[in-house]
Amino acid sequence: MKVLKFGGTSVGSPDRMKNLVPLINDNEQKIVVLSAMSGTTNALVEIANALYAKENDKAKQLIDALEKKYEAVLKELYSKESS
Repeated sequence: MKVLKFGGTSVGSPDRMKNLVPLINDNEQKIVVLSAMSGTTNALVEIANALYAKENDKAKQLIDALEKKYEAVLKELYSKESS
């Protein structure tokens, strides 16, 4: 059985994610693992550091920015024009 793992820049944008479809959708059984999008791990570390330093306002801003990034990606992935 194949195990395919994608993360970082390979899933860093909606277009990059869409480029993975032919690799995944080939009628072979496989396990597909997705890890964090490009920049996510660094953002989470920055959030953790802000929380550790009790910089709650900064942490909230960083969390909001990360959430907006993912919302924009989801919006593009599921838009009707992007088939």
